Amino acid sequence: MAKKSYAADLVVVGGSATGVLAAICAARKNKKVILIEKESYLGGLAVGSLMGQLTGCGLNDRAMFGGAAKEIIDELFHNNGAKYYPMPARTKEGNIMLLRYNVESLGYLLEQKAVEAGVTVLYSCTVVSAEEDEGSCHVVARGLFDTLEIESSLIIDATGNASVAHLMGLETVTPDIDERMSVALIFKMGNVDCEKLDEFDWVSVRDSWHEEGILPSKFLAFAPCPNTNEAIINATYRANVDQESTEEVTQALMELRKQIHDIIPRFIKHVPGLEHSFLSATAPMLGVRDARRIKGQFCLTGEDIMKMEAYEDAVAPGCWPIDVHLPDGGNVWFETDKPYAIPYWTMVPQNGGRLLVTGRGIDTDESAFSAIRVIPTCMGLGEAAGEAAVLAISASKTFDQIDGKELHAVLRSKGVQV
Repeated sequence: MAKKSYAADLVVVGGSATGVLAAICAARKNKKVILIEKESYLGGLAVGSLMGQLTGCGLNDRAMFGGAAKEIIDELFHNNGAKYYPMPARTKEGNIMLLRYNVESLGYLLEQKAVEAGVTVLYSCTVVSAEEDEGSCHVVARGLFDTLEIESSLIIDATGNASVAHLMGLETVTPDIDERMSVALIFKMGNVDCEKLDEFDWVSVRDSWHEEGILPSKFLAFAPCPNTNEAIINATYRANVDQESTEEVTQALMELRKQIHDIIPRFIKHVPGLEHSFLSATAPMLGVRDARRIKGQFCLTGEDIMKMEAYEDAVAPGCWPIDVHLPDGGNVWFETDKPYAIPYWTMVPQNGGRLLVTGRGIDTDESAFSAIRVIPTCMGLGEAAGEAAVLAISASKTFDQIDGKELHAVLRSKGVQV
């Protein structure tokens, strides 16, 4: 197997929307950035799982996006690839904003933004070892036909599962298997009458349809794709899956594909707008809601979110409710009156210096995790990680030497709502 060597200021592992934002923000400030992604596209779950709908974009008709994330969303709108949808709050007045988007448009836009910023993207690559010493980091990644050895000043773990932190021997935690949130496999249907589907109150039928056997659980969501006759559907359910087990993920994918084929005839019969529709795509990626998380220098709790605590080192806003998908199909739901803040030190491992963890892998308890895990919040955390890397590289510092208040000020100057 051929070996290739690279040198960089920053290695970002994970090409999710979170990782792309981190890479773009650092590269735009003249840092040499390598982005490693195990799939052959950028966007992570936002693209690979056919998500089609970003939950928790804002409250009461006010969007939460700022900085580079807002630039990307604005461009999606400019290209007619996005549309806001106000979801009525369940327990309060007002609404929680969702963003329906064209999956293909977002994936291509993220790739183009990374290329324009000067990011070196390496697809179909998996990190097999990572370590740091007093002066640098050493990363070994394996492609399909070669091995890549990379020297860098810093590493950002944007894997969504704290995979690099775990690989480096830093302390991480995962919930017990029987307490993990359910997984799902999203699918898309074509030839949909989207206007008719939009008028259907699918929330009101979830419980009864589960009892009648139409749905495998009480979870159901339809998201018509902007400017198409397609709809993204999230209706499958599988509990107690270890997302780090190849065997269990394989079995879950097979079972959920069967669920999809069982569900479609029922939807064609019962859902207005789907009478003449057909299955047009099944996500190649399992929708995993839980994640391994680091033990950081600060743990954000559900109580912090419920109190909407303010932090001097706040780096990203969140507004999605505490939303725990229970293994039995139930749901814990708590809405806040305003967006809450996520502090910088949740991203810094207890014993790490040159590694920063962003996105779903930050330090939270189970309740807080269920709120911050959504993509818009993680995009904000990605932007914060990229700007933290710029501060650290420019001053020859490690991540645990960064002044969180200084980072907060940098993000605010970019229009990030913290």
